Amino acid sequence: MKKQHQTIYDLFSQIISQKVRDIQWCTGSIIVLDFGMDLISPSCSEKEIFDIRPEWNFWIYIAFWELEIDGKILIDCNKKGNEIKNEIQKLKGKKLLNVFGNEYDMLLTFEDKTILNIVADNNHSHYEQWSLFTPDRMVLTAGPFKKLTYKHEDEPSED
Repeated sequence: MKKQHQTIYDLFSQIISQKVRDIQWCTGSIIVLDFGMDLISPSCSEKEIFDIRPEWNFWIYIAFWELEIDGKILIDCNKKGNEIKNEIQKLKGKKLLNVFGNEYDMLLTFEDKTILNIVADNNHSHYEQWSLFTPDRMVLTAGPFKKLTYKHEDEPSED
């Protein structure tokens, strides 16, 4: 197994059997899945005392995605915002069973025959496709291109 693939499996294996605690639609086709408990730490902001964030956060940016339940495609990234916002809620509370994939394309399987299929958008390969934020503030990011990076979230991006 390639080192990049091993990194993906090592990190995602830590959220296998956890339930999707929250899921949000942001804008366009961007969705965010939260796993684990809330982490509370002192805030760097003068306006806030504490920083509260989910233990694990999985962002899907540019990549195409579709949500399938019991063999039927329920929704995909090409739908309108409110439709996405409503339908992706069906992932909330579902336990993550397995993750398959490589630097770009991913297949996340959940309980109740639920699948989130993620495929790289090769027309926009110069953008980040997806990112997994870990409890220790590290980020695993697929893209741009077929690059996989794993670094602290405060480290600047390499351009």
